[in-house]
This record gives sequence, C-alpha cells and structure tokens, in this order.
Amino acid sequence: MISMSSAVLPWVFVVTTLIAWLVLESGRVLLRWYREVYTEELGRRFARQFVFVDVDRMFLLTLAGAAVAALAVYLLSRSVWAASGVAVMMLFLPRTAGCVLNHRRQRQVQTSLPDSLQQLASAMRAGATLTTATEHFVRDSEGPLGQELSLVLREQRLGEPVERSWRNMAARNPGEAMELVVAAVLVARESGGNLAEIFDTLAQTLREKQAMDGKVRALTSQGKLQGWIVGLLPVLMIGALSLLEPQAMKPLFSSVMGWSVLLLMGVLELIGMLMIRKIVMVDV
Repeated sequence: MISMSSAVLPWVFVVTTLIAWLVLESGRVLLRWYREVYTEELGRRFARQFVFVDVDRMFLLTLAGAAVAALAVYLLSRSVWAASGVAVMMLFLPRTAGCVLNHRRQRQVQTSLPDSLQQLASAMRAGATLTTATEHFVRDSEGPLGQELSLVLREQRLGEPVERSWRNMAARNPGEAMELVVAAVLVARESGGNLAEIFDTLAQTLREKQAMDGKVRALTSQGKLQGWIVGLLPVLMIGALSLLEPQAMKPLFSSVMGWSVLLLMGVLELIGMLMIRKIVMVDV
C-alpha cells in the first residue's frame, strides 16, 4: 500500500502542476485578449465622443475596481458565485457605459439635425458657401453636431476631399438622417442643385419623422415597462425568497436539478424579452 501511494504521488503532483499551469496560462491569454479588446474598442468609442482618456490607466482601474468589488461582495455574502458575478459586471461596466454614452450622443446629433440644417440653409441663402456656412455654425454651436462639423472642416483643411470628409462624418454617426444629409451634400456638389432648398426640405422631413418617432415611443413605453417588470419579477422573487427562506431555496443553487431550473428560467426569460422587444419595436 505504501509503495503504491509512493508511486501515485508523483503523478498526482505532475497532473496538479499541469492543471495549475494550464489555468494560469489560460488566464494570462484571456487577460491579454480582454486588454486588447478593451483598449481598442473603448478608445474608439470615447474618441467618437471627443473624450480623450488614457485607456491603459482606465483598464488598470477597471481591474482594481473589479477585484475590490468582488472581495467586498465575498466578505458580505460568503458566496463565490456572487463575487464572480459582480467581478464580471465590473469588467464590462466601462464598455456598457461607453455604449450608453455613444447612443445618447447619436440621439443628440439626430435630434439637432433639423434646426442645424435650417441654420445652414439660411446662411447659404444669404450668399455663403457650404464651407463658410459650416464655419459660422461651428463657431456658434457647442453641441455634438458642432463638434462633428468642426472635425469635417479640420479634415478639409488638412487636404481631405470634401466628399470624403462628409462620408467620414456619416460613418461616425450611422443613421438614416445623417445618410440623407450627406447624400444631399454630395449630390448637390455633383449636379449643382440648390443646397439651401434641399436642406430646408430635409429639415422639415426630419422634424416630422422625429415627431412620429416620439409618438411611437410614447405609445410603446407601457409595453416596454411591462416587459421589464415581467422580466425582473422572477429574479426579485428568487432574491426575496433566498433572504426569507434560505434553507428552502438552497437546493436551487446547490443541486443539478436546481441549476437546470435556473438555466431553463434564464432561457425562457431571454426568449420572452426578445419577443416583447420584437412586439414594441416599431420602425417608422
């Protein structure tokens, strides 16, 4: 028996060392991949919003924040799963915040387009060219659209063709309204049309479309709220029952059957959210 144990122990040591090395190597590769994706994508998102930050320092702060939050949750709950979930949420928090800020900026650009087009049209009726009208608008505007047009002018001063600079603005601000504006500018430059009149027509069309979008959002807001309530209700019930009856809820988190129920619940929740989103999303 002793000789058999002596023969098995080296193999156990080798296997344990190999597993530990694989885990550490996988963690290193995942960390490097996450850092590359994090720095590249987050830097691009912030650059589109004209916010220039040190992405490497933000990456280190994110890791530190995730570690501190996970440790605090573990000390309070003594749950490895809860600590891991909080750590993952903290790691994806900057990306989520970047997406939210980018979406908000896009909405601000789209909302300010009608009034901005009318200002450009008025300046061009007074005898100004498109470039001169854009310069006056940038000088008097401080919003996101003013920043975008300022970048268009800077690209043109650096030798970028006018068509390319406007297309770059459309690429930074994807959307039907911006594509219509850029297409109007390009067509007017090629065919020599009355750009001021085109801008007036576009402004009126976009204003009516935004009014219709607002009505649709108001009519579908109740359905969206119902979807959030129905989706969060099971999660809140599980949390409340776990606090009130921890022993009764323990098999749900510590058995294969309980994990299967949680997985099925998550899949059904996802299907329900997608169905509600499909119902309330109305394209105008």
